[in-house]
Amino acid sequence: MQSILKQLMLSPKAGIFIKENPLYDNFDSALSKLKKEAHPDVMSVMMVDITAEAAMTEMERKINLVMKVVKEQDHKITALREQMQIHETTKSSQTPQLQDMITSSIRAQYGGPPQTSFMYSKPYTKRINDLRMPVGYQPLKFQQFDRKGNLNQHVAHFVETCKNTGSRGDQLVKQFVRSLKGNAFKWYIDLEPEAYSLPLSTNGRWIIDATTGRRVKLMCVNWAGHMQGMLVEGLHRRPLDDIAALVAKLRFNCVRLTYSIHMFTRHANVTVKQSFENFDMKDALVGIAQNNPSILNLTLVEAYGAVVDSLAAHGIMVVSDNHISQPRWCCDNDDGNGFFGDRYFDPQEWFQGISLAAQSLKSKAQVVAMSLRNEPRGPNQNVEKWFQYMSQGAKLIHQINPNALVVVSGLSYDTDLSFLRNRSMGFNLDNKLVFEAHLYSFTNNMRDFWMSKPLNTFCASINQGFEDRAGFLVRGQNPIPLFVSEFGIDQTGTNEGQNRFLSCFFSYLTENDFDWGLWALQESQRLLFYTDPSSNFTTSFIMYHPLSGGCMRMNKKYQLGISSCKTSNRWSHEQDGAPIKLAGSILCLKAIGVGLPPILSQDCSSQQSIWKYGSNAKLQLATVDEQGQALCLQRASHSHQIVTNKCLCSNDSQCQEDPQSQWFTLVPSNLRLIA
Repeated sequence: MQSILKQLMLSPKAGIFIKENPLYDNFDSALSKLKKEAHPDVMSVMMVDITAEAAMTEMERKINLVMKVVKEQDHKITALREQMQIHETTKSSQTPQLQDMITSSIRAQYGGPPQTSFMYSKPYTKRINDLRMPVGYQPLKFQQFDRKGNLNQHVAHFVETCKNTGSRGDQLVKQFVRSLKGNAFKWYIDLEPEAYSLPLSTNGRWIIDATTGRRVKLMCVNWAGHMQGMLVEGLHRRPLDDIAALVAKLRFNCVRLTYSIHMFTRHANVTVKQSFENFDMKDALVGIAQNNPSILNLTLVEAYGAVVDSLAAHGIMVVSDNHISQPRWCCDNDDGNGFFGDRYFDPQEWFQGISLAAQSLKSKAQVVAMSLRNEPRGPNQNVEKWFQYMSQGAKLIHQINPNALVVVSGLSYDTDLSFLRNRSMGFNLDNKLVFEAHLYSFTNNMRDFWMSKPLNTFCASINQGFEDRAGFLVRGQNPIPLFVSEFGIDQTGTNEGQNRFLSCFFSYLTENDFDWGLWALQESQRLLFYTDPSSNFTTSFIMYHPLSGGCMRMNKKYQLGISSCKTSNRWSHEQDGAPIKLAGSILCLKAIGVGLPPILSQDCSSQQSIWKYGSNAKLQLATVDEQGQALCLQRASHSHQIVTNKCLCSNDSQCQEDPQSQWFTLVPSNLRLIA
């Protein structure tokens, strides 16, 4: 800096303008304050028409002043850097980007299985795939990468090196981390939970990264490929890669990709073009030719594999789901596809089909799971045959591909696994067994009740029913993962009854932190995960508002509102009828009055600071005001602000008012807080 400033003295007509240093841009509000406090002479120097000698004298004086101010600020910045390296929550925003890029490389270096059966998610695939190191690039030697050095220098060096890049995959990124030693792996363990390696496994009720033991939550969207054309929907309208990119953009990490048994057993050698011609789907065929010409002459099985490959290129995991036998829409009780022995559901052909599917996809590591059969149902369903054939099918898939999770559906359209309460399958496939369940607003003919029944009471009964039929599997002495692989509504948002279902079921899904799959491939809310069995962080609560999909957060003015759950505050609540405290502080949530925002107060003993669930749905957090009137937390109308108001329908089982604005759920979380 000093040499640059001195060079300015060589030009008597030069003006000075100090630009912000981009290396410091990420130091947040502390540095912003320093910038504001900087001497005004730093901003610019007005040159006047005076003699050259006077101009030089004036220039030298001002440069000396600038250098003095810069030196002072450099000292402050250095001190801030040292503090920020101690406190994780104030890391440079460049750091997570670097971490994301090199996560897979670190993992490949430490403790992973052989490359032939090893793959990893790349959340920033395009960024990684655009990296091309210059010829002769030598990575920095981070023999002891313990974060005590100047991490920003490492980041800056890496970014500078990669500015002019090409496209050679992420192999060259590995050069950057090849010399990582010692504490580098510990650093990886502390990365964000979106980073994971494959294959997956199970640990109790959790699906985990088999290499590190860290939790991997399936946040999936369903993509139908089981119907007449036996090709995934949408390829006649958009290029395959665009759709895969959309899935990644919407931040799903997984696609439940459906197929029919007959595609593998009867139509394996039929091309996409022939299949659509056979079903007289001429318009769709024209669209495929325009948007995905490379797909046309692939066989149906090859096209299915191409879809998997495209998703994998965008870092998306795949759950391959046998949805039906005869290619058609699913499902009816009498469609001949419901249960073993039905007209189109021959058990032996089913064994053959799932075996061919498993063999075909075995080499594709991004296929993390094989689902045996979607929604067993119909008049012929029975528990004994379910145990017989599902057990054989699960073992068959595991024998062919021991890396894949095996997902098993329940009876009655996959809404009932209650028969497993007192009888297990007798194996867990080397920690690869997962069960799945479904729920819709219309399940068990409940569609109309969402508008006619008292909502608190009806919501409580629906969630308890799901718990009794399936949710119980994640509890007890021998818990096992439950994948809620289908749920959904009319996503136009115009059906109020279905919207009520979604708010109700979201609260249950989030509180219990289930893996899930939305039906179907459209933009929607995402349910993040909040629990990691390998985390050492203390468990606290996130206050989730299911109607909005957001969580409670305090802003810089200590006002409470609804914001992103990923950056929400953490709270402690020891029991029903206890204060709700801001985690890590002595401040408690306190109600002031009707229609007023609650405050954070050190008064944790008054009745206005005692909170309990105020309805049988256990979704309204209630306290009382100074007069003893019950008040519930509520999202204010037409804003993100949180207020307290008279509790709606809390003690009236026949109440027909809509209490959704007052629904809050305390969701346990042991993940590191993102500041």
